Amino acid sequence: MEATRGDDAERHRKQFSQVGLGQWRGNFPGPHYGSNYLRQRISEAGCSGLKSSHGASQPRDIEKLNDAEKAKKELEQQEYFDPKLADEEREKGNEYFKQQKYPEAIKHYTESLRRNPKDPKAYSNRAACYTKLGAMPEGLKDAEKCIELDPTFTKGYTRKGAVQFFMKEYEKALETYQEGLKHDAGNQELLDGVRRCVQQINKASRGDLSPDELKERQAKGMQDPEIQNILQDPVMRQVLIDFQENPKAAQEHTKNPMVMNKIQKLVSAGIVQLR
Repeated sequence: MEATRGDDAERHRKQFSQVGLGQWRGNFPGPHYGSNYLRQRISEAGCSGLKSSHGASQPRDIEKLNDAEKAKKELEQQEYFDPKLADEEREKGNEYFKQQKYPEAIKHYTESLRRNPKDPKAYSNRAACYTKLGAMPEGLKDAEKCIELDPTFTKGYTRKGAVQFFMKEYEKALETYQEGLKHDAGNQELLDGVRRCVQQINKASRGDLSPDELKERQAKGMQDPEIQNILQDPVMRQVLIDFQENPKAAQEHTKNPMVMNKIQKLVSAGIVQLR
């Protein structure tokens, strides 16, 4: 009798282990989605999950499941979309920002973006909050999204440039500010950003960095993929050798704008010092 129970238990265990993920997801009690079309897609995905557990083409079944989930998410976003409420939430965030209550401001900007994910202003404002809190990666991500949504909105460039400047990526910040000036040549924030970046870059070029500043800048530069690529480039390695050992060849290199641009990046990073 014990053996029979053991056999039955083992048989049920094996049956349970054969239930596929698609079958489970096809039968779970979900919320009311508000769309017969959506429910039909999910129902079809559930049926395909049942088939997959019996050896049917699983990649196709998984694709149907993913399609159903995507449809559900899109529908939820559409139902939640409300530009008017988004603007109200953004204004609430602005009030908290003025009071320097940045976490509270972020909360309202985030809700604003849930209501309207295409609003570059909300991304710009939230980027400013993250920058104030020292959350640079998050600030950079929001600033880049702001620029992606509206490349002519100069606040996106000032936000991104500020993050890069605080991260001491002066060459990148300079490029960002200059890109913004293409859309608004007289923008004072962008012009001030360019000036600050140039000051920091020239400081390295003149060798005016303190030992601690130089060490910090070199350590940061060596972590930069762009700097690493320059240093690993055989041509640039020869150029750097020529600057040390072959003045005549070095003079020729200075006539190449591409080479000098890379040299300037190395100088800004504190890797190379020109005497």
